[in-house]
Amino acid sequence: MKQLVTALAFIAIGFMWTQSASAQITDVTIRQINAIDADSIAALNAAGASLQDADMIRLLFDSGTVSRGDTVRIGAVVLSDPRNSGLASPDGDGVPGRIHIFIRDTTAATAGNAGNGIQIVDGNFQTTGTLGLEVGDVIELVATVAPFNETMQLSPQSFNLLGTYQDLGLPDTILDPDVVVSSDLNRSVGGAGEQQVNWDNVVAYRQSYVRLENVTVVARDISSDRPAFLLTSDAGATVVTNRDISLRFRNDRDNYSSDFNVRDSNDDFVPPPPGSVVNIQGFTVIYDFENFSRATPFMMMVSPMEDGDLETVVGPPIISSIERPTIPDTNPVDITADVVADPARTVASVELKYYTSASADTATVASGAPTGDNYGFQIPAAGDGDYVTFWIEATDDQGATSRSEDEVYLVLADGINEIADIQTTQSGDDGPSPFRNANITTTISAVVQTDGAASGIWSLQDNASLDPWTGIEIRTLAAASPVPALGDQVTVNSALVTERFGLTVLDSVVVTIDGTGSPYPHKLVSTDVLQDPAVSEAHEGMLLRFEDVTITNNDEGFGEWSFSSDGTSDNAIFADDASDEFAQSYATDTFVNDDVVSYIQGLWSYTFSNYKLFPIVASDVGDINVGVDELLIAEGYSLGQNYPNPFSGSTAIVVTTPKNGEVTLAVYDVLGRHVSTLVDGIVPAGEHVVDFDRRGLASGLYMYRLTVDGRSLVRTMTLLK
Repeated sequence: MKQLVTALAFIAIGFMWTQSASAQITDVTIRQINAIDADSIAALNAAGASLQDADMIRLLFDSGTVSRGDTVRIGAVVLSDPRNSGLASPDGDGVPGRIHIFIRDTTAATAGNAGNGIQIVDGNFQTTGTLGLEVGDVIELVATVAPFNETMQLSPQSFNLLGTYQDLGLPDTILDPDVVVSSDLNRSVGGAGEQQVNWDNVVAYRQSYVRLENVTVVARDISSDRPAFLLTSDAGATVVTNRDISLRFRNDRDNYSSDFNVRDSNDDFVPPPPGSVVNIQGFTVIYDFENFSRATPFMMMVSPMEDGDLETVVGPPIISSIERPTIPDTNPVDITADVVADPARTVASVELKYYTSASADTATVASGAPTGDNYGFQIPAAGDGDYVTFWIEATDDQGATSRSEDEVYLVLADGINEIADIQTTQSGDDGPSPFRNANITTTISAVVQTDGAASGIWSLQDNASLDPWTGIEIRTLAAASPVPALGDQVTVNSALVTERFGLTVLDSVVVTIDGTGSPYPHKLVSTDVLQDPAVSEAHEGMLLRFEDVTITNNDEGFGEWSFSSDGTSDNAIFADDASDEFAQSYATDTFVNDDVVSYIQGLWSYTFSNYKLFPIVASDVGDINVGVDELLIAEGYSLGQNYPNPFSGSTAIVVTTPKNGEVTLAVYDVLGRHVSTLVDGIVPAGEHVVDFDRRGLASGLYMYRLTVDGRSLVRTMTLLK
């Protein structure tokens, strides 16, 4: 009993006793860590919508009584379950690089909650043991003050578990959230609905545990595996959105290990539809937010952590289970959907609206008599090759209306027989597949381009000319499907088409192996071309190659780096060590900035809001600071600049070979598409002049490439008409 009383007394005074100078540990409260001087708050308010990130970070973190890098000791109660933490990407064993835990200072029991919440971010949780903490545990924590971008946080060094809050006589209210409204957290700035942190309350509420009651859902985004939703307490004058730190509120973490509370992949989180009235509780974080057509400079967001943290009080009709044919033909198309009103209301009307690529006018189809909650519609026949966009609107007896997300299908009289049928978007620009969320049957014949058994990444391509829209990734093979090898020719029999982070992939794929062979070669492109999102979208799932590139940043974080063809960061692209096989041989210190690499090649993909390249094997990265062209030049090969250049009719290219041998000279457009082969065979030693005629080509930039034993010299030429 004496030990318990001592611990209680220790907590009651907030750990404010002093260590020896040699320990270099400061005993503080979380409120002291969060403190910001009044002049800084005034400066944040005055900056308004013009506030810059660097200024905000300086004002938030460099104007208090505790400085970044200080080692502190606090007493705190755990408020969130560490096993729900889902912000970090996992490794091959399903273990994330760090976990996030929200805590509250124990002095809040007497001094109040304001300013007494903070976040622990632990990159060494397997050593420190923080993963074993539970809500209600009280700890003595030694940590480093380590703000990250807009977020105040602590990096733990060690902790002592003192017991539960009940063991230490703390009141139940120590675990309660503070009830707030949206204007407590954010304010309106600018003239276009922009929102910003309510700086007057930032000390009280950053990293705090809060609850918003009877707030209205203004909008939601369910287009990816990271759903977002927007809430308001005051009819939209101020808004709050979610931040999906928790595994329970994101649908892209099924690769976490069983030590974590991963959401079942068959039970995706779907936010309530607009018009719903909800209660939500969670933890506040500041984030540079842009979504729902609101460019918002630094917004206070709420991160619910437990399933019960989001509760629908009243909602408009819920539209679900939309079903359509997987391969629509030129006949009328039957659509069904379930529509359920809130228990306090009834469904008044349900309509399907649609338009086609052949006709932009929106047409309406009213439902027939429902069978229970199931409503049926029929969209009239469309022509072969037409895209049909449709959605469903349901209104209840109180006038609240739900609108489903747009669904698109492509009318194909002869079925899905090319990867381009799945990949090509309606606009030809950045966007989802016309068969998103559809279980499809196909007759696609393709080549296996990457060995998923070794790398963890499968991809297929079905076009020897390496045309756009002809590659695709496979996320999973069905259990009944044979495992193909690299270079195998396969027929895709069936698959589920999904969008993951904006990347079109095939899940649950069933293939038939038709034969063995070799993969198609990598397509030669330059990084500047891929700055166009439409071009990048068209090359998803394809093997690309970049020659003589410059490393612009050797450490973008999370195993990523960036490089460009012209040495500029403006034209740089990301590369990622996502392949298991590549990561085993790649070290983050392989490159230094401004290295020139003879080539980098891999699979063109998309994750976390960026297109990027996935090298698959170690040989996908060439020599550093020894270009391919240098090796050929050293052997006596040369590729002269064409003349005249620019040219309008024909142009001459001079090739020098030091010995008899097999060479190829070919022309490509800026997208890497093959235009013409000028030489392909044995060429004697000496200087050779090769003529190239434009032959009806469009004006623009072209590349010509001399290849010898898999090594290349590349130059560009300009055609002007």
